[in-house]
Amino acid sequence: MTFALPNKTRILWQLRTGFVIAPIYALVVSFCRIYPIIILPTAIVFAIGSVFLLIYISFYLKSYKITLDGTIIYISKGIIFKSTIIIPNLNIAFKKSISTPLTRFLNLKCLILKIAYGWVFIPEIEYKLAERIIGTVKNEQ
Repeated sequence: MTFALPNKTRILWQLRTGFVIAPIYALVVSFCRIYPIIILPTAIVFAIGSVFLLIYISFYLKSYKITLDGTIIYISKGIIFKSTIIIPNLNIAFKKSISTPLTRFLNLKCLILKIAYGWVFIPEIEYKLAERIIGTVKNEQ
């Protein structure tokens, strides 16, 4: 079975990124009051950066495909550089699910899997799918 990330994940990450970037833009705008000559370049960088950020996050999160095939988990992602991670359940040493109050409200859960060659981060997916992946891993070990 193949799954994609829900649209709620895209909105959540755009909000998170906006909350991080907004204070930086506010700081830059405060410098524009001191040095008015940088107002136009700042506005151009702000506009291009904001559009790129919103579009890139949207396409990147839409590129995620998670496939459960018996005892193997396939995770495909990427826009420019596409990659596929193939994880046999026997290689998973540790699994962790994380949810914040906002993700619980949206019925989402983040998964972190420790495998033989590093960590795999799966952004917020539907709660039922996360439990299904964790259950599949538990049953195989």
